[in-house]
Amino acid sequence: QKAEQANTLHEVMAAAQAWFVERLASAEGEKARASLATRGFNQRTVDRFGFGYAPEGRSQLRDALQRAGVSLELSIEAGLVGKGEDGALFDRMRGRVIFPIQNHTGKIIGFGARIIKSNDRAPKYINTPENEIYIKSKINFT
Repeated sequence: QKAEQANTLHEVMAAAQAWFVERLASAEGEKARASLATRGFNQRTVDRFGFGYAPEGRSQLRDALQRAGVSLELSIEAGLVGKGEDGALFDRMRGRVIFPIQNHTGKIIGFGARIIKSNDRAPKYINTPENEIYIKSKINFT
């Protein structure tokens, strides 16, 4: 059952990754592309590492995943959608350049994200919360 669940979470991450990449290439990703260019990332590097963009909206990713057939429960379990203290749902990564985190087989297991527009209240960098497939202490980046 855990292996089946892990495969499903990998599929959710892959769907999110495809959406993030589409957003970066779209008109709404212009500021994110400019931010990457300012930091010296050319298009070849962006494509090679699969960088993406999460727009500002609180439900855009959640809605896109639901249209792709991903249940709300899986989006929450994957750490892509959060639930506030008031019960309101929200996309965890908003207004950020997205960097996919892969395991040793190349499957996406999570995301790192850097804010584009500085905001004193928001952390500069965030990662996907740990879940069944993304456990930071078990990732070997060498």
